[in-house]
Amino acid sequence: MAYVYVLLLQVKNTIHIQAKLLWEWGRGRSGLCDPIAQTVEAERFEELLETMHEALDSTFRELLASGDLPAFLRSHGWAGTDLPEARFRKNVRFDVPFDLQGVRTRDLEEALC
Repeated sequence: MAYVYVLLLQVKNTIHIQAKLLWEWGRGRSGLCDPIAQTVEAERFEELLETMHEALDSTFRELLASGDLPAFLRSHGWAGTDLPEARFRKNVRFDVPFDLQGVRTRDLEEALC
């Protein structure tokens, strides 16, 4: 029985977030997501996408750990599925779909200031 428990701890629980997120990005390989108050930068577009996913995961992990995730989701009109019990909260990953909108680098720089 203990062996099964250890295996369960190693399997990541996926929390699906139902949200309408928009990342704005510029040719300078910067990205901005207002709803989660995150900005990211990368050298290549592929790295920028990966960094966007990491920023989302980090933000939602912090909200889950602090207990603020349900209230945060409600305040934005979003929902999350299968929020884990407290003992399983360290081994999660978030599935958060988002859209991309290319903007002029100058407009993005003004938004970041």
